Amino acid sequence: MSSIFIPEDQDVRQRIQESLDENLFVVAGAGTGKTSSLVDRIVGLVASGRASLDRVAAITFTESAAAELRDRIRESLERAAADGDRPEKEKAHCTQGVADLDRAAIQTLHSFAGSLLRERPLEAGLPPAFDTLDQIAADMAFGEAWSTWLDNALDDTDLQPALRIALSMGLTLNHLYQVARSFHTNYDLLEEAAFPDTPPSPPEAAAALVEQAPELERLCTFSKIGEGDQLLAHVRGVVGVSLRLNGM
Repeated sequence: MSSIFIPEDQDVRQRIQESLDENLFVVAGAGTGKTSSLVDRIVGLVASGRASLDRVAAITFTESAAAELRDRIRESLERAAADGDRPEKEKAHCTQGVADLDRAAIQTLHSFAGSLLRERPLEAGLPPAFDTLDQIAADMAFGEAWSTWLDNALDDTDLQPALRIALSMGLTLNHLYQVARSFHTNYDLLEEAAFPDTPPSPPEAAAALVEQAPELERLCTFSKIGEGDQLLAHVRGVVGVSLRLNGM
């Protein structure tokens, strides 16, 4: 005769489900039942009358996870509404929860933020008919903006001397692209960022690097790993810079 399985952390799971008047931070590995505990907690909030489902926000990372969470909440509310052991008041709350499901904020963070902004677009400084881009459209828009900037930068006579020196020193267009991409991804951190002018290296530093290039090349021969040696790759890059400096 098989016994009912009871997890070792059942008391914690029970607390998530029933301790509805406190904030909880739950950390657990994949497949341990975090979503089930979240569903139980939401059903508990609705059934107890502490919150109607249209006033609950359940945020996930992906659209598929949000759709799965919505389906599981619907199923759990329907079961609770049909549970004969529940008080009639709780069953009524769960029935209303099913009706409120389409108004619940069970969505990704981007979708949730978008819905808030659509409610108050003018207060947020946005046009009422604004739309959000999916990842593919956003990547395409960034690619177009990058291409436009690069074309203008390469034609800018004020930038050409600096770009010429940078490219001759080993900087690539891909390096510039990655910097632009990083700025784009972290645009919210740039508002108060300061980029002070970096003074150019003294000529003595460049001369010393050129002078030591042969020794650096000699040391490269001692690498036992070969092409997989990251330090070897770095030193070779430095040697390349010194050779370009020597030719300037």
